[in-house]
Amino acid sequence: MAVPKKRVSIERRRLRHSNSRKILPQVIKCDHCGKYKLPHRVCRECGMYRGNQILNVKKAKSTR
Repeated sequence: MAVPKKRVSIERRRLRHSNSRKILPQVIKCDHCGKYKLPHRVCRECGMYRGNQILNVKKAKSTR
């Protein structure tokens, strides 16, 4: 059975785990409606992309 010959230092252990962090997605505000969206994608709220209407978005009915 393999057993380490020497103890791994804290610095080496931290360097090994340094790439396993969570990366949050970058978001930007839509120029048309002001909602947050992913860059280079059509806005889900208004359907605009680079100043052009790409999708016809239907407004959801409130159930009150």
